[in-house]
Amino acid sequence: MNRPSLGLVQSAQQRFSESFAFLVAYRGLAAEQELLEILGPLRLAELYEGGEPLFSELIEISRVLRVPFSSFLVTSPGGFEELEIAYAELLYYAAQLSAKERAGLQQELLDIAGRLAVQTETDAGETRSDAEPGERGRRRQS
Repeated sequence: MNRPSLGLVQSAQQRFSESFAFLVAYRGLAAEQELLEILGPLRLAELYEGGEPLFSELIEISRVLRVPFSSFLVTSPGGFEELEIAYAELLYYAAQLSAKERAGLQQELLDIAGRLAVQTETDAGETRSDAEPGERGRRRQS
């Protein structure tokens, strides 16, 4: 493995370790105890120190910490840690809501996603130089 690749692997492992430790601390002693029972003390210590989890471990970790396992994936340098933390918070607090409140929250999130999708599509449509004049209008109407 060359030096740049080694650095990426180390940073990904460090990122997992930091996210993992933060979420375990946030979820509290009960979550840490459950992880200890599932993983064992040695493996849990390895993960805190930057060890790479197996996929099966990642699924269990995600279940215990109540976050999507994709929260631990490194997508690009810098990632979107703020969004991942906000999503974890959202899942945590949504679990305490009534069914009606969760339905309202779901609708608000879908509205936000819809506005972002339309904005992204509009921005992309306006910058395309190969689009025919009527094409952008048809796309918005569908």
